Amino acid sequence: MTFVDLSACIFAVRIGREYERHVQEKKHKVRENLEAKTVIASLERQLKRARRAYAADDGESAYKEMRARWFAHLRWMRMHLAYFRPQRIKTQPRLLQRMVVDQACKIGKSRDPEAKV
Repeated sequence: MTFVDLSACIFAVRIGREYERHVQEKKHKVRENLEAKTVIASLERQLKRARRAYAADDGESAYKEMRARWFAHLRWMRMHLAYFRPQRIKTQPRLLQRMVVDQACKIGKSRDPEAKV
């Protein structure tokens, strides 16, 4: 496999995890994180070897040119194919604000039972 193929595999693993997290709207489990990190580390080791082999076979300038084209393509893919709208972060102040609003609604209903809230 060339370094571009390996880079595409690493990209797919990372984006797959992000998409999974985005769809499920929750954090990854520790085991899933460990498995993904292990796969990525293994692919990155192979990627180093593939980069060196490509540079040795085709020359350093060809490697730099291919690398620049790959990174440009990677930026395009991230922006147009793999962009996920960031999720809202559930923070404690938001929950406290919601509790205050709910409590105010309860007080308002108890004082005026005919009012619609």
